[in-house]
Amino acid sequence: MTEQDYYYAWIIYLGGSLVIMLGWWQFTKVFTFSPLRHILRIAGVVLLFTPHSVEDGNTWMAPALFVAALDPLLLEEGVWQRAGQPIMAIFVFSMLLYIVIGLLWRRRVVKQRQQKVLEQERQELLRESQQQPSRLG
Repeated sequence: MTEQDYYYAWIIYLGGSLVIMLGWWQFTKVFTFSPLRHILRIAGVVLLFTPHSVEDGNTWMAPALFVAALDPLLLEEGVWQRAGQPIMAIFVFSMLLYIVIGLLWRRRVVKQRQQKVLEQERQELLRESQQQPSRLG
């Protein structure tokens, strides 16, 4: 395989993976529980887009999912962990990032709701003060 073939293979793989992710995105829309939907989408992205070296010391990369699946068949037993560990590490990191972003988003939404409630109360007090007759005159 030449270097140009290697790049073409990656371009084709990434294009196909994007199509698969669009289908996966549509498929996960049916889940009403949004954290489950998000976790499934994150898992799809991690499985499809995590690269790993084909061989130790080699600079060529392949999708880690394929390396983890083919290493036990082509090399020796128990070797799937070589590519499985990066997949798990990236998944854990992605989940931690999801949790942090979720907490920040929730904090922002709560703050916006509080501001909306305060604005409604202010408008209510303003309307009440305009409806009451003035006692000064």
